[in-house]
Amino acid sequence: MVRKSLRVVGLSLIFLFLCLGTCGIATLIQCEMVKAKPEVLIYPNAVLIQENTVGLGGSRPYVAEHYTSVDAPEKIVEFFEQHSTCVFNARRNYCRGSATPYGTFDVYLETGVSGNGSRYLLEINWDACAWFE
Repeated sequence: MVRKSLRVVGLSLIFLFLCLGTCGIATLIQCEMVKAKPEVLIYPNAVLIQENTVGLGGSRPYVAEHYTSVDAPEKIVEFFEQHSTCVFNARRNYCRGSATPYGTFDVYLETGVSGNGSRYLLEINWDACAWFE
């Protein structure tokens, strides 16, 4: 009877270690996946002029991409309004949407830019090594 109980306990421990190992591997695979920058909307006529990446591999990676376009600010706002939630005030036009397959993006359209065209900042945020949002 004692041997049978020990056998059951031993098998249970083996099963537990196998489950924890499998879950650990799945978590590692997921962590590797979320280190990659998610896909976000980019205005079709925009040109990337600068990109800053901070904390890749950390718990909250952040990418800032600065774009310029020859199109009017209203056209850029109209584009992002179709795919995200936007708020407008006297200083900035701001939109927030979901990145694919995880994370969020924020768009800040600069107003009062001298010269022709428009500029906007696209910020991308996501949780690395955490459950998908």
